[in-house]
Amino acid sequence: MAPQGKDMDTQGTIRRLQQENESYRHLAETDWLTGLYNRGAMQQYVNAALKRRRQGNMIVFDLDYFKRVNDRYGHIVGDRVLQTLGDVLKKMIPRNCLIGRVGGDEFAIFCSEPCAPEEVEERCARIRGRFREIQLAGGVRIRMSMTIAWADGKGCRDYNELFDLADQKVVELKHQRGDGRSDTQAALGVELQAVNQDIRLIVRDLSEKDVDEGAYCQDYETFRRVFRLELRRMQRKDADVYLILFTLTDRDNHFIAIHKRDFEMELLGEEIRKNLRLGDVYTQYSSCQYLVMVPDVKEQYIDVIADRIRKAYYGRHEAPMEHVMLHKAYPLRPIVKDE
Repeated sequence: MAPQGKDMDTQGTIRRLQQENESYRHLAETDWLTGLYNRGAMQQYVNAALKRRRQGNMIVFDLDYFKRVNDRYGHIVGDRVLQTLGDVLKKMIPRNCLIGRVGGDEFAIFCSEPCAPEEVEERCARIRGRFREIQLAGGVRIRMSMTIAWADGKGCRDYNELFDLADQKVVELKHQRGDGRSDTQAALGVELQAVNQDIRLIVRDLSEKDVDEGAYCQDYETFRRVFRLELRRMQRKDADVYLILFTLTDRDNHFIAIHKRDFEMELLGEEIRKNLRLGDVYTQYSSCQYLVMVPDVKEQYIDVIADRIRKAYYGRHEAPMEHVMLHKAYPLRPIVKDE
């Protein structure tokens, strides 16, 4: 007999709780930047695998001089290098292996299936070769080097023991290579197309992806911050900024009926955007009001701007305007700090 009533509700609740628990578990196990396992998850799963079979191998590597990359070029480039590295590792490494970011620029790969030493060495070589250069969005090329080593898990009791074996080999390789040479550019191993690549990435992140024509629509809090910035600009420059408040009412000066309000506000917002300049800003102030900020204009042009928007809005209505009125209000002088 199919479950009914409370039984179905209970099963649905259990499924939702299971899904939520799975989501929380995934968040707890995942490195926020790369999407790989974090150190805690690697330790847990490797411990479980070694407890079952006492075999496998672990590859450990870190990026040489990565801190200097962050220090010199900023964390935007550094984070993108790590993200790209994580994405590529997921594609390179077999699905039955565990991949984790276990430190800032330190990574570990654990494969529970036995492999011949030559196979593991070949895998290390492929990883090292793949990341000699990393291509980022925007044409940025990063030349990198890494120190990579591996250890056999046969006989190891837990993650810490196996990781330490591989990590000690990494340390020894660095020592043999004589890291610490004074040639800064060679040590960095970084090649950017220009010194200003990081600021270009910052500008790209801050900029709008698709710029609409006309004024810039923002929520009220952002509008207020932009307005305050304009006030600061006025203190050091001969500039004006005006506010215009557009209000929709019916013929009795009451806010228009709810069933008509959304449609009329959408029309008005569209005409405000189209009939202002690209650098002007506006926001929906209330359910029947828009607030517009117009910088760098003279007082005699404010009426022209407001009337142009009113004319465009009324022009969207084919029938005579019987149900709605558009009012304008604004300071006759620019707002200044002491007003």
